Amino acid sequence: MFGYKQLLNCIFASDDGGGRYLVFNQNENTWILPADKLKLAIEMCQPYSKKDQKRRDLILTVKDVGFALRKMGVETVNLLLQPQLKEYIDGLVGTENYYVAAYMGDISSELNQKVTLQIFTNEKILCYLRISNSSEVINVMKHEIDMIDFLHEKEVANIPEIIDASIIGDLHIFAQKSEKKLSEKVKLEFDDRHMKCLKDIMDKTKILCKYEETDLYRLIQKLKSEIKTKFPKNEGMILQHSIRIIENQLKETEDYYAVSHGDFSPWNIYYNSKKEVCMYDFEYAHYEMPEYVDAFHYLTKMSLYGLQNDGDKTIAVYDKYKKLLSQYIDKDTDFVYLCYLIGIISSYSTNAAEKFSIYAYKYLDWIAIVSYLNSRLD
Repeated sequence: MFGYKQLLNCIFASDDGGGRYLVFNQNENTWILPADKLKLAIEMCQPYSKKDQKRRDLILTVKDVGFALRKMGVETVNLLLQPQLKEYIDGLVGTENYYVAAYMGDISSELNQKVTLQIFTNEKILCYLRISNSSEVINVMKHEIDMIDFLHEKEVANIPEIIDASIIGDLHIFAQKSEKKLSEKVKLEFDDRHMKCLKDIMDKTKILCKYEETDLYRLIQKLKSEIKTKFPKNEGMILQHSIRIIENQLKETEDYYAVSHGDFSPWNIYYNSKKEVCMYDFEYAHYEMPEYVDAFHYLTKMSLYGLQNDGDKTIAVYDKYKKLLSQYIDKDTDFVYLCYLIGIISSYSTNAAEKFSIYAYKYLDWIAIVSYLNSRLD
């Protein structure tokens, strides 16, 4: 039923007696949302661009107009959860009275061979489930569970609570609780609250170690081995220059390194009742990265993908926040930003044949920022 995204068939079954769902794709991402609760469920679908935002809002407006939905590429289907999964969720949340919204990303990357379910009522989100039958994704899920357990041991605040990890058939399920409000929208903002959130992690997880013992070192060695085969010559030279700058300062020295969330961004946080920043989605987290690299990830993604800026405007956004960053970071923020960029490019270069897969249309902006920071640090 779901075409090449076969994993969705392990979650849902087409049934005339099932609930009415709207199914649509957006940038190769698939959304399955209950029509009767679309206003609540659609907040799970957070757009990256103004065009996507307009389409999302229009779907909400015409949700009961069949021909308009079809014209927009939205399919209306009746679905039930697969019986074993339904029984599992009933037991997990302690009720049969809930709604399900689902998301599956662009599966050109093996790491997106997973489905995220939001289980909710009229009043609140009960939990999120991540489901996969891919060995690569299952390993990432195990890594995320280990990381969250580690952060709880360190008494880091405002992180998810794991409520279960189970296997049903060949499906691995990871469930976590959330206090995120159903109506909460993504906010393209950055302030002291975000830095305080990161400071809590820094203070509680930092360790003194040699550069050669860190995740940053491993990411850079990986990138070194790929530059000649995965990157055009000019871009490869820019990256090699960056690596020299980083390693000339860090190699064979001890410094403090700490846990990095790995994808700290407006799309992976929410605000609790105290207006504090809370994080989720630790699947790309690292144990030993330069302190506060997550702040640079947040600003870069907010600018490039949220504000739809180019590389030059993203540098301007970064410069706007340098004073705030410098209140927490005791190193040259340009240098920490460069460490972040080289680390994240290494992480994404698995998909470099497609220029970072879904990040393709911003690829040259990443390189432009790296090149600019190189010139500042020379």
